[in-house]
Amino acid sequence: MERGRRNVPFCGFLEGAAGQVLEGLPTDVKTTEVIKLLQTRFGTKLQAEQFKAELLARRRQSNETLQHLYREISRFVSLACPSKETEFTDHVGKEAFIRALNDGPLQLEVM
Repeated sequence: MERGRRNVPFCGFLEGAAGQVLEGLPTDVKTTEVIKLLQTRFGTKLQAEQFKAELLARRRQSNETLQHLYREISRFVSLACPSKETEFTDHVGKEAFIRALNDGPLQLEVM
């Protein structure tokens, strides 16, 4: 067993980055504290800003299909706006998709 995890009951089940987050926790740590720590590190709630930035920066690659671009934009929208209304996310997704086309004439056709 790794040092720093020996008496924390569920740490032996976690590998990689999740296990590293729990490295060095005190042995009397409460389950709710561990869950909160893992949600802070891996939950989309606090990562929404990063996903929003990626959504804004996303541009279609020269050999990328429109279907692939659409799927990527949809994924970023769902990660950036996990609890928003469908109408709002649809609007954000449409705007992001048009912007990501990165081709003025095609953007006008799509609009």
